[in-house]
Amino acid sequence: MPNWARKAFKASLFFGAYWALRLVPTMFLMYLSVCRNVVRTAYWKRRLGGMGKRCILRQGIVIHGPGKVVLGDDVSIAEYVHIYGGGGIFVGENTMIGPLTSITTSTHDYAAETMYYTLIQKPIRFGRDVWVGAGAVILPGVTIGDGAVIGAGAVVTKDVPAFTIAIGVPARVVAERPARASGGT
Repeated sequence: MPNWARKAFKASLFFGAYWALRLVPTMFLMYLSVCRNVVRTAYWKRRLGGMGKRCILRQGIVIHGPGKVVLGDDVSIAEYVHIYGGGGIFVGENTMIGPLTSITTSTHDYAAETMYYTLIQKPIRFGRDVWVGAGAVILPGVTIGDGAVIGAGAVVTKDVPAFTIAIGVPARVVAERPARASGGT
């Protein structure tokens, strides 16, 4: 074997080992991530009032009253979302909820002498193909129509019509979406 071939062979062994050592831990971490997602999904599937197919629930989600929360097919809930579901929450199919979003069905009666002892619960409903941006707050009794977009950081206090874009504090409708963009008619 020529000398250059020996050097090339030794180099290929070195670089092959180098890449094997670099890729194996990465592949292992990817495997662990998939396992964690499977375990997390199984955990919530047993506790929620209903959960459709192919839902993605990221780490750090907190759900109070999970028995009253129903998720449709292909729902994605990002990291660190807090859901207070005592009043009932329905999330339609193909809905995406961004990270650090707070969804609460409960409030207190500020007209009562002692607010601490009052609890008012109203259901929240998300239509199909809704996108809720990061850090949004959804308050009790709100219905978000099919194909609606809620901007990042918005505070939704009233119903949002279908195929609209709502932003701000409090959230207000600023634009409409074409119905076809969401598969509607």
